[in-house]
Amino acid sequence: MNRILFAVLSMVVIASCAGYSYQITGTADGSNLGDKQQLYMRIIEGDKAIDSCEVVHGKFHFSGSRDSVVMAILFINNNNGGVPVILEEGDISVKIGQRIPTLKGSYYNEQLSLFLKSHDSLQYQFEQLQGKMEELPHLHAQAIMDGLDMVQVERDLMQKSKDIEREALAVTQKMDSLITDAVVANADNVLGPGIFYLATRNYPYQVMMPWIVEVMSKTGESFKSHPYVKRYMSEADLNQRRELGLDTAPVNGMNTNPAPVQ
Repeated sequence: MNRILFAVLSMVVIASCAGYSYQITGTADGSNLGDKQQLYMRIIEGDKAIDSCEVVHGKFHFSGSRDSVVMAILFINNNNGGVPVILEEGDISVKIGQRIPTLKGSYYNEQLSLFLKSHDSLQYQFEQLQGKMEELPHLHAQAIMDGLDMVQVERDLMQKSKDIEREALAVTQKMDSLITDAVVANADNVLGPGIFYLATRNYPYQVMMPWIVEVMSKTGESFKSHPYVKRYMSEADLNQRRELGLDTAPVNGMNTNPAPVQ
């Protein structure tokens, strides 16, 4: 009986030490990821690539094993492009398109894909509003050429500008709420720190945004102790002290991190 129990326990220990295996099969349709380009992978906690592969006929493949579920970034050569993917058990498919990737084949990747889709929808709305704002000077110039009443034209354009700014603010608030809710809801799993990373990696330097303050007030130690979150908050606190004149050293810049592949 003791031998059987020892054998069962040994199998459990071996299984736990072995971790899990993942397979990533990817396609790059309509993106800037061309044949013969080298695609690298690195986890968000580190600065070095942990794997690489070559894109062949618009397709690529990664496989490996890890002892914990993590978010990784797939990026091209050494330029600023990267696609997030969760390294977890399963056959994961990644489709890189013109705007955002589509991730399938495992629970957290599909949840991440839903978040990216929702965020991109709001980002697209914001970009449309930016386009409308950029059109206003052209409308002003055209009105001059057409000999219109410029007093009325400028009044109308001013109102349009205010309307666009109001809509843009509403979209920005929705984006902040989407990120905050997603991070808080997933604070104790891989998505919480991962989404926090995606939301902050392109900031010019670590800054204490209102949504970050809210996230930190609603999350526990497991989230706050994540290496990326901990490092970001430490630098953000230091930068805030410098901006307030409590520290005379220059404000720290962000480490260069890949942005989404377009």
